[in-house]
Amino acid sequence: MRTLLALTSFVLGTLPIVAVARIDAQPSTRRDSAGIVITMSTSSAVRSLPGWRVSTEPDLQIGAVEGDPRLEFSGINGIGALPDGAIVLVDGGSREVRLFDNRGTFIASVGRSGQGPGEFRRAALVPAIRYDSLRVLDGQAGRLTTFDLSGRLGATRVIPEARSMIPIGSLANSRLVLEPNRPLFLRRAAEVLRFEHSYLLIPPAGSPIDTLETFALYRLLARYPNSTVLLQDSPPFSALPSAAVGTDAIFITSGSEPEIRKYDGNGILRAIFRVSGISQVLSSGEFRDSLERSLDKVEPADRRMILAQTPVPTRRPLWMGLVVDAEGYVWARAHQKDTATPARWLIFSPDGTALGTLETPAGLEVDYIGRDFILGRWRNADRVQFVRRYVLRRAGR
Repeated sequence: MRTLLALTSFVLGTLPIVAVARIDAQPSTRRDSAGIVITMSTSSAVRSLPGWRVSTEPDLQIGAVEGDPRLEFSGINGIGALPDGAIVLVDGGSREVRLFDNRGTFIASVGRSGQGPGEFRRAALVPAIRYDSLRVLDGQAGRLTTFDLSGRLGATRVIPEARSMIPIGSLANSRLVLEPNRPLFLRRAAEVLRFEHSYLLIPPAGSPIDTLETFALYRLLARYPNSTVLLQDSPPFSALPSAAVGTDAIFITSGSEPEIRKYDGNGILRAIFRVSGISQVLSSGEFRDSLERSLDKVEPADRRMILAQTPVPTRRPLWMGLVVDAEGYVWARAHQKDTATPARWLIFSPDGTALGTLETPAGLEVDYIGRDFILGRWRNADRVQFVRRYVLRRAGR
């Protein structure tokens, strides 16, 4: 088992540097004897990306407040684009896989709530860069169901390790990358809970499961006085790990370290994309003030316990999400508290060079990035969910 322990900003740890090539004017890399390539970009790359643009308004919106039930969504669990431009999504409420053409017209739906073939107790689309089939993971049953692109039911595979998991993506070699989605329970009146968050590589049936990386995370748990409401939140300035899957590679970041690690389809570390010179300094006083404000409604004794037991980070979180686009570029979303503001992304070329930053519209949760469009989820003021598509223009196109 190839397991790397990469801790969050609360417990510092870094991978050993095996080869470094600094990027200033032109990118360059060196390969060490272990075959790991480290591409180093300077913080000067963290600027607006010239020639790249995302439209401020969507060119397509799918959804309805009420009316046609095929256009009403309840907890979308994955959106993708098929080779012909059609859009596929999984609706978490109905457990349906719904297909729309590239103009947003409903085509068909397959799947439903249940326990039989083609039925789901919990359903999530397995993301892919290029879809040759549709895979839906039932994280409650631990079962993977495949449909062809027309929606015809194909093979079903039981994966016990997939229970309480959600899919990160599917590689060209059909291996899956999963992450946990386990609920946390309060065992005492209040506690600072430490738990592990791992990314698993699921090979074909009969082969052992591989743990790619494991991160130590923390959660604050406490009950408010005279209330059944439970505080369940990460400490302020928590770095959250994230991962994304390309055609034949897996990308993982701790969220606190200014680097992204690239694994091949067999789970072997092949490259590291790193950015130097980014300031992440966080004072202990700023952290404590923020932590105290988050606990202002908690019982005083519980508040004192949490303040005493919560590890103090030394740096601000950097990234909070990764997406690999259809052309192999890796997008790292900058950490932000307010999702009502535009999201800022640092874009890496396929070889790991940091090219610059780009913003996506406020409130958009990006699911899929094609050659010339971005697909994602968006909610209106009443929290009704829609699918939106935005035009993406790359330099020179």
